[in-house]
Amino acid sequence: MTPGDIQTDAVVDTNVFVSSLITRTGSPAEVADAFRAGLFPLITSHIQREELGTVLERPRIRSQFLATEPEIAALLEAIDRNARFVMPTTANAPVVRDPKDQMILATAIAGGAHYLETGDEDLLALSNSDSLPGLRIVTPAAFLAILEDTN
Repeated sequence: MTPGDIQTDAVVDTNVFVSSLITRTGSPAEVADAFRAGLFPLITSHIQREELGTVLERPRIRSQFLATEPEIAALLEAIDRNARFVMPTTANAPVVRDPKDQMILATAIAGGAHYLETGDEDLLALSNSDSLPGLRIVTPAAFLAILEDTN
């Protein structure tokens, strides 16, 4: 297998997209930029998309944004247009402590994702789980290194 043959389809945890709009620098922002540039296929669910929209409307979160309203709208529109939406079922996902994490993990499984990008320690703790064959749970920085290796 050559580097260009490496599958990079990924579920990006909601916290990564939110962080990308708050800090505008660092790995989360670079992941969001890579998605918008079409460097990897994004897998998501309508449940996750709704969660992201809801979180981005919270006044406490909005007060932290460095991104402008048009930049926020552009990210959401890019997800709506370019992501592959799947129907997750928690029946196939290992149980995790946070119920919101359960749906993100179920989305990755339902979509046959090769990667789940997250900063969430509960999900990262599952990174070597035998119950998740074919799915690597990685930090945004680790995923960026994988993307760099494929180009």
